[in-house]
Parts: sequence; C-alpha cells; structure tokens
Amino acid sequence: PEGTVLSVPSYTIHRVPEVWGEDVEAFRPERWFKQDKADIQKTFNPACVGKNLVNMELQISMAIIFRR
Repeated sequence: PEGTVLSVPSYTIHRVPEVWGEDVEAFRPERWFKQDKADIQKTFNPACVGKNLVNMELQISMAIIFRR
C-alpha cells in the first residue's frame, strides 16, 4: 500500500550460508581475493558514490542563487 516502508535486514542477508558459504560468520577477507568478476552482480553502473548528493546540492544552491 501507499506509504508503506520497505526495509531490507542487511545483517540477516549478509549471513545467508547458501550465498556466502558455511563459514559465513568467520572473518575471512581472503574470500574476496580470488573472486571471478563474472560472479559479481552489477546493480549499478560504476559511478561516484557522491554523484547524487553533489547534484542535489548543486540544484539547491542554484535555486537559492536565482531566488535572490
């Protein structure tokens, strides 16, 4: 319904053994060293993380300048 807030429990989804392996609770940074790039799911185009923030700040700044 309209106005419903949908949230994803990040703690839970990052601990699914079917996705991350049986040692999901172990701190093993080496698990990422041999990862095949084809396995990485790309949900976003490579871009600057702050791009949307900068665009919003620019629009707000321009609106304030033109308003005066």
